[in-house]
Amino acid sequence: MTETAQLGVALPPGTLLGHCELREVLGRGGGGISYLAYDAHLEREVVIKEHFPPTLCFRRPGDAVVHPVSDAGYERSLDAFCREARILAGVNHPGVVKVYDIFQACGTAYMVMEYVEGERFGDWLPAHAAEVQGVCAVLLQLLEALGYLHAHEVLHRDIKPSNIIIRDDAQPVLIDFGAAMLGTPPTTITLVGTPGYAAPEQFQQHGRVGPWSDLYALAHSFGKLLPVKVLRRYPRGFVRALKRAGEDDIDRRYVCAADWEGVLRNRQSGACRVMLFSGTFLLGVLSVIAWALLAPQQKAAEVEPPHAEVEPAAQYTDAEKTLIKERMQEIQRLRYREALERDAEKYGYTGEGDRRAWIDAKVEEWVRQMQHQTQELMERQVVPAG
Repeated sequence: MTETAQLGVALPPGTLLGHCELREVLGRGGGGISYLAYDAHLEREVVIKEHFPPTLCFRRPGDAVVHPVSDAGYERSLDAFCREARILAGVNHPGVVKVYDIFQACGTAYMVMEYVEGERFGDWLPAHAAEVQGVCAVLLQLLEALGYLHAHEVLHRDIKPSNIIIRDDAQPVLIDFGAAMLGTPPTTITLVGTPGYAAPEQFQQHGRVGPWSDLYALAHSFGKLLPVKVLRRYPRGFVRALKRAGEDDIDRRYVCAADWEGVLRNRQSGACRVMLFSGTFLLGVLSVIAWALLAPQQKAAEVEPPHAEVEPAAQYTDAEKTLIKERMQEIQRLRYREALERDAEKYGYTGEGDRRAWIDAKVEEWVRQMQHQTQELMERQVVPAG
């Protein structure tokens, strides 16, 4: 790519794209350029994200058309960009940026998104670090948004302070889903993320990426901005949970957002939905089943966050504990296998033998992971009375 071509990367202010007029460049990244624009149809400011991976294409000065460097590589990137738009278009949550439209023009694609007005998290948190309840409320809302995304099989994979906006009403919003992943096959080796925030597995070929990876990044987004002196004012449970979510070892982290949220809300649940992330990541622990068995009549207490110590649960014999654990694992295993059956053909496992081998291998891998998580859950929830 020539130096002249590089100078003509961004479209100039005043450029018309459909019914939107570009006003200024908001940012550039490895996947494209973001512009602030005015949508004449919606009569409001929007963000337009242009598919423009600088290593795969270029634009000559004075020319709006994007020219691929490699047709095959560029087309794959364009397909991924359009897929990101479709992922976000299907999401409806106050904590996730909205996508209004996607269209193709000038040899590339454009995504029209909500313009989220507010303060960058990197500026907001240091200024509000001493407001324990407010910070905890923001964390809970972010965990709720992540729980929603993960339940819809969406991983953000690039959570960091600059990708979180705090609105004037203190509602946090996740933005920039350029690295998002929706249930990809186990052969995926795309290495993405921002060093210092992204989990270690995101920089490993065939790394075991899952909900826990987004939680790691969220923990470090808070941990790097909260001074140690200020953290001493926070409940011990908040600090311990933050540390656990940010562990390098995957098996020491929370499996899903609901587990972390449960600790902050002082719930004796560690509740986690069964979530299938096709191929690369495994089911979360269906611990609500275990909790229903341990305390069938008890409702989780909704209290103001975060008082972290949990009350003792009922006393059970070793035999009862083993039975509960086995029943929970069997239910989880059956549901996971059913989900894999539905997705096998999607990833090319059409032959009976290949499909069975793939499903058996995934279930075996999942069982090994869940053994550790289930044991930890039982030790945390089933403690001697007295």
